[in-house]
Amino acid sequence: GRCVFQGNNVTDQTGYAAMFAEQGASASHMAGIFLGDAIGHMPGCSCEDADATSAYTQGFLIGTPTYVEIPPERRPDSWKHMRRPVALLIRSLEGHPQAGSWWETYATERILKCGFEKVLGWESVFVHRELKLFLNVYVDDFKLSGVAENIPIAWARLGEYLDLDEPTKYNSYLGSDIKPCKL
Repeated sequence: GRCVFQGNNVTDQTGYAAMFAEQGASASHMAGIFLGDAIGHMPGCSCEDADATSAYTQGFLIGTPTYVEIPPERRPDSWKHMRRPVALLIRSLEGHPQAGSWWETYATERILKCGFEKVLGWESVFVHRELKLFLNVYVDDFKLSGVAENIPIAWARLGEYLDLDEPTKYNSYLGSDIKPCKL
């Protein structure tokens, strides 16, 4: 099943609408994606992408404690006597007003641990100078471009800190479906 935080129905302890600071996740730019494609098509280079598995739930919820009402169909039998049981939300869920920002912070911290550096002026774009790789991240979509023999090394390092699906080569990424040309 899939659980999503119902962001349009959030109240505080008094029953009034809960207010959250406006925060959003940064998006990578299409120029960064096209640059990654260009790098991946240079001699000796390649492009691969992978999705983060259940991205938002990989990190713990931070900030103001959030309680969620458990729907009747998800309650254990021992809760039948409870009218409207709630539980402390420990993991971030899609739909929470701050989930995107929390995921971005969580993922960025782990990407940096793998030897990547942020590219100044471009959100969600990273470079690994030693491995000669370029990483573009859009929410839970990771695209690596650069020296082909170094791409598996970077995936292995990223996999130590993030739960990622198996990478695929030259997959469609945010509508960009560029494949290597055949000469």
